[in-house]
Amino acid sequence: MNWQDFSEDTRDFSSIVGIIADRTAKHYVSMGHSHFTDLLGGWSGYLARVDSILAWCQRMHVPVRTYQEWSKILYETEQNPYTNIFPKLNVDLDGNRLPDGYRSSTSFGTLDTSDGVAESGNTSLVLQRTGTFCYITDLAGLEKGENDFSIWTKGAPGDSVEVIFQLPGTPNKRFKFPAVDSVWTKYRLSQSTNGNTILTIPDSVSTLNVIISCPNYSQGTVKISGMRLHRKATSDLLPPWNLTATLNARRHVLLNWEDNSDDEEGFIVEKASGFTVAFAVLDTLPANVSTFVDSTSKDFSSLNRYRVRAFSNSALSSYTNEATPGITMGEGGSNGVAQQFALSQNYPNPFNPSTTIRYQIPAMSTVTIRIYNIMGQAVRTLLSRVSTNAGEHLVVWRGETDLGLPSSAGVYFYRIEASPLDASASFVETRKMILIH
Repeated sequence: MNWQDFSEDTRDFSSIVGIIADRTAKHYVSMGHSHFTDLLGGWSGYLARVDSILAWCQRMHVPVRTYQEWSKILYETEQNPYTNIFPKLNVDLDGNRLPDGYRSSTSFGTLDTSDGVAESGNTSLVLQRTGTFCYITDLAGLEKGENDFSIWTKGAPGDSVEVIFQLPGTPNKRFKFPAVDSVWTKYRLSQSTNGNTILTIPDSVSTLNVIISCPNYSQGTVKISGMRLHRKATSDLLPPWNLTATLNARRHVLLNWEDNSDDEEGFIVEKASGFTVAFAVLDTLPANVSTFVDSTSKDFSSLNRYRVRAFSNSALSSYTNEATPGITMGEGGSNGVAQQFALSQNYPNPFNPSTTIRYQIPAMSTVTIRIYNIMGQAVRTLLSRVSTNAGEHLVVWRGETDLGLPSSAGVYFYRIEASPLDASASFVETRKMILIH
């Protein structure tokens, strides 16, 4: 977030949308800045320009929020760490014939909109010489710690591609990949041919520059496409993210998740009916699917739990969070809707290997539940701003960290943060529990 990204009082429409498009591609929140002392076109011109900007944002699906709403998203909402933050080659919101987020130069590669991989909308950058494909400055949205980068290349024997990451205060990180095949071939950092295979983003770094070039050229055409940059996963296959479970109109369980990978063969949906029952495969789904309806049972008293993982011919991803549809706990003539916020003591406690956390909310809310160790460090996010209906609900912690590793025995704290969608007062509460081995 930077102040004075654009000044709608003195800039024209095309320059403003160019700034917004560029900074959106590089994961910035753009903020207007106006003094109203020298309005371009007077007040009527200014108001018409603002209307045009807002209409353009709506057409291009650029989110517009208040300062308070952006603050909540930026500082209180956990983001998907496996989202690709590298600007896409096929996105040109401002219509200047240059991919948003990329610097313009006649010495850079040319854009081919007819040949590329799906990640880039079948678009690629092309060179027929040694030189620079592209240059991206001040790329934000970085995940701290070890990251992974991947790129698809196409070329002829003797060709190569070099990727340079420029991080403030540290030496440049250089990686080199072959571009020797006439068909699109994907490479990850682990396949870099110059001995560098690790990219770590320090806690002090919030932006970086990226230069992609062709240092070795032999013949024909060299192309790049499908660049991805994100947190490194525990396997080569990125896991799905943020699994939610709700009841649809037919009282079937509807599962939704975020698909992070571009090379999975499909997804495995697993189900467990009850807290002590092991998970079993419920169904196997094809690639690029992010929703599933469980119509096998309408008996929700069994407290069904779900989880999802991606698979390919050579790898399995880690699991999503576990998700359980909301349970209504009314008695007699009650409709089961909770009258107040509450967080119950987990059961069992102490526990091994899993425990259940119940909570209730009186109105539709976004709910976050995290587990902390005794040092105050977050070890597991069970829910992250999940939209949840009024009623009594539960989540299960199986004693694992966000990386799927077993937690050590000891005292832990679980904390709920619930924000009603009607903007009424939020609810925050913390309780203690004990994990034993």
